Amino acid sequence: MKRSRIPFLLVLSLSVLAGCWDQRLLKDNHLVMCGGIDPGEEGAIELSMSTFTGKAAKEKGIIETAIGHTVRNARAGIDFKIEKTADNSELQMILLNEELARQSILGPLNILYRDRLSNFGAKIAIVKGSAKAVMEAVAKRDPLVGPYLAELVVSLEKDSILPRENVGTIGDIIPQPGKDLLLPYIELKEGESQFSGTAIIHDDRMTGTLRSEESLLAVLFTKDKPKVAKLTLKVKENQTLKSNNYMTLGILNADTKIKIGVKDRRHITVKLDNAVTAYVQEYNGKDLNAETKIAEWNRKLSELVTEKATAVIEKLRQGNCDLYGIGARIRAFHPEVWKSLDWEKDFPDVRFVVSVKVKINHTGSIN
Repeated sequence: MKRSRIPFLLVLSLSVLAGCWDQRLLKDNHLVMCGGIDPGEEGAIELSMSTFTGKAAKEKGIIETAIGHTVRNARAGIDFKIEKTADNSELQMILLNEELARQSILGPLNILYRDRLSNFGAKIAIVKGSAKAVMEAVAKRDPLVGPYLAELVVSLEKDSILPRENVGTIGDIIPQPGKDLLLPYIELKEGESQFSGTAIIHDDRMTGTLRSEESLLAVLFTKDKPKVAKLTLKVKENQTLKSNNYMTLGILNADTKIKIGVKDRRHITVKLDNAVTAYVQEYNGKDLNAETKIAEWNRKLSELVTEKATAVIEKLRQGNCDLYGIGARIRAFHPEVWKSLDWEKDFPDVRFVVSVKVKINHTGSIN
């Protein structure tokens, strides 16, 4: 009987030890909430980290910075400056300087993909200018820099201004041939950080930008369905009160269909069709109430949005950004044609035909 108890006690002891083996206590760690990556002199990397030690009432937005040959080397420099272990498991935001982003996106992030404790749900944004300066500006408003910026990104994703991406998804998308993406684009204006649109990403590097309105139109053709998207259009000219020239639509739904016609490598046509259901959020005109007028507005708004969307798709094409995965679809459904393509060179020759049909669900008027 005594012999049979010994293995049982041994197994019990090992299970208890296993439970404690990987325990990480907050008191032993600096939680890294935000990381900023900038270029240093002569090809060096400047890494900035905003950390949280758990003393929320006393927290003052600690930002540590170090310079190294690589991100990992700079991280080691920061480790020498802080008295506790830096922990990436609660990372909320990564800010990548535009100069570096135009060379590579995944390169500076390599350290994250090699750390099993990294939070792959962290958001990432491209910064015009210094990532460190953005972090310092935000810290004056909120010491928890990472959560503050991440919440703004999530809010803009709900507005359909930004696509839903994070460190994990871009690590999957960028290596794929025939699929590109957009990332949030931040800049400092008068000492305040603000999201000014999206960075166009192609083949692991930034190739251009879209303004917020352009980004919304681009996102409408993706699988991300709008929740509270708003679109303001200039619908009239020369009104005495300038604001009366504009109408703001609340987008309730966007039903996208993508059709690809492939004859050969030189004749690829992509039809992007979108049926948008919307309501009028703001408009000061008196020509919306009758059903005949609404039909006219549907036609006019469809023409306006189609024109704007076509310009945005052209901007993506010029940036070589295959946002809608046209190459991936050709690879899947037309493998022989795909083998004959040099997608880097052939994508700019793809012909896009854009059509947006707007239907006003209700005018928003109480009359």
